Amino acid sequence: MRKIILIFHQEFPSLEIARRIERKLKRLKRRDYIEKIISDGFIKLGL
Repeated sequence: MRKIILIFHQEFPSLEIARRIERKLKRLKRRDYIEKIISDGFIKLGL
């Protein structure tokens, strides 16, 4: 069994906004975008 490690966490004001951000994140394919989000420590995606 593989060990799961949480590498990113961010809170949002509502569940609706959190789900919108999650859908956008799941569509990201470029590794550099994902690495930038992790290194910055927060998501800067327009809703």
